[in-house]
Order: sequence, then C-alpha cells, then structure tokens
Amino acid sequence: MTGKKLANLQMLAQLGQEIELARLAKLAQQQTDLREQQRALRAGLGTQEGAGLSDPATLGKYLDWVQGQCAALARKEAALAPEIAQQRAAAAKAFGRNVALEKLAARQATKGWRQPLS
Repeated sequence: MTGKKLANLQMLAQLGQEIELARLAKLAQQQTDLREQQRALRAGLGTQEGAGLSDPATLGKYLDWVQGQCAALARKEAALAPEIAQQRAAAAKAFGRNVALEKLAARQATKGWRQPLS
C-alpha cells in the first residue's frame, strides 16, 4: 500500500471515528436531558407540597401528573439504551480501525513501503 493511500485511509478513519463519537455524544446528551427533566419534576414535587396546596384533590392530581411525566421520561430513556449500546459499539469499531491504521503506518514507516506486513 502506498503512503498516499494509507494517509487517505487514515484520514477517512479519523473522520469516521469523529462522526461516531459525535453521534454517541448526542445520544448521551439526550439521556442526560431526560434524567435532568425527571430530577426537576421530582424537585418541583417537594416545593408544591410545601407551598400549601390546600386542596387534597388538586395535590393528588398534581402528584399523578408528575408521576405520569416521570414515567414517560423514563420510557424515553429506556428506549435510548439500545441505541446508546449500538452507538458505543460503532464508536469502538471506528476507534479500533483508526488505531490499526496508525499501527500499519508506523510499521511501514520503520520497515519501508515495499515489504510485506508479516
């Protein structure tokens, strides 16, 4: 393999790795946002109870609404888990590809371009 072809492959592998890592970061941010929304709802729960909602029916409806919202957010978070796992695998594969090409380039730089890789 010529130096130019290997350099092109390394560049493509690096770009692929960056793309996969960006996708993983986006999914992780979505997961963090969902967790933060759940935390904010639960934190607001205590302030509403302490704010003195005098009507137990209203407070009960509010508690039910909060629980429903938290459950919906938890379902969304659970739906992200397989996507995150799949994206982690894709990012790891891209990273491995990039490392392998770096090793190949280093080996060819020390042995010369025309020798076999044995």
